[in-house]
Amino acid sequence: MDQSSNSVTYDGISVGGSGAAKVAGILVNNVVNKDLTRERLNEHKDEVQVGSKVVVHTRGWLLTNMLSSGTPAKGNTCYADLQATNSGHNLTPIAHVGGVAARPVVGRFQSAADEDGYAKVFVNVPGNSPQF
Repeated sequence: MDQSSNSVTYDGISVGGSGAAKVAGILVNNVVNKDLTRERLNEHKDEVQVGSKVVVHTRGWLLTNMLSSGTPAKGNTCYADLQATNSGHNLTPIAHVGGVAARPVVGRFQSAADEDGYAKVFVNVPGNSPQF
């Protein structure tokens, strides 16, 4: 797991209406750009310096408030929102943009959003199978 040869590359990512976009998984860390000679990374926020290794979640349960347009309900398919305004940071139950299926599947909502805006998601990114 902690090998320098592990990397994710994006080859020909299409954002918008082509339907060709792919996701590697859900980024778990907060990536920051700090002057480490003046301040430390906040391990309580799981901060990681730009250029360092990060955790990409491809299968399992998450509780998140990173939701964009649409109101999730239990059982809805969960999509990555790859619109330019949020750069794929949010999840949405809406698959179509302008009548075209443009958002990649990342899992399924296991609950509706609660009063604080959090929803439970089972992440299962298609095409990612464990390799040992």
